[in-house]
This record gives sequence, structure tokens and C-alpha cells, in this order.
Amino acid sequence: MPHSTASAQPVLHTVDDFLAWVERQNERYEFVHGRLVLMAGGSTAHDDIQVNLLAALRTRLRGTPCRPNAREAPGADLESKQRLK
Repeated sequence: MPHSTASAQPVLHTVDDFLAWVERQNERYEFVHGRLVLMAGGSTAHDDIQVNLLAALRTRLRGTPCRPNAREAPGADLESKQRLK
């Protein structure tokens, strides 16, 4: 019989609960409609695209109050994520 290493998901009632929990994890997660969803890791090609886009945006936005942001920290854009309900 195969042995499962999957553990039960913790009970997280709020976005604040999720943010406190996810800080202690090695993997990246999203909190979608009250459920944890493990996120896939990025590839080298994805990383190259991100760096190139940020460099182009930074140049284009120079002199304006705007700036590109590459944060992947949990909750970096909580204000705009409706998926966190």
C-alpha cells in the first residue's frame, strides 16, 4: 500500500491567518476561496522574462512616481486580489 506524505490542510479563517501560516512554509501557496493551493515554481526562462520586463518598465517609468515591483512575497498585492476571499 503506498504511503501518503500529504498532510491535512491547516484551518485558516482569514487572510491574516494565511499570511501568518505561509511565512513559515518552504513552498509558495495561494489562498483561493478559503483553500490553500500550492503554486508551481518558476523556470529559468520565466526568470529571464521577468528580469527583461522589469528592466524595460524601469526605463520607461523613469521620472514618474510609478515603479515596477517584482515582489513575490505573500500578500504583496492583497488589495487587488479578489481570489483571497
